[in-house]
Amino acid sequence: MIPQIVYEDSELLIIDKPSGLLTHPKHPDDQSPSVVSWLLKKYSEIINVGEDSLRPGIVHRLDRETSGLLIIAKTQTAFEYLKK
Repeated sequence: MIPQIVYEDSELLIIDKPSGLLTHPKHPDDQSPSVVSWLLKKYSEIINVGEDSLRPGIVHRLDRETSGLLIIAKTQTAFEYLKK
């Protein structure tokens, strides 16, 4: 299960999250495949974006069994804007 990139620029990433994939781990030791684990492999520079180290760049989430679009902030400025 790999998210598909729908849109990308220097500030944002919009992906289509498939059903069955976690958006982010529940705790630091959770090694389950997730959007965050995929993001950190592909965009390691977003590790410090956001407010929660388990959810770098994640502004909102979708449940594991829900598919759909996720907007991900690639910069802290974008994160803060989207959070508002």
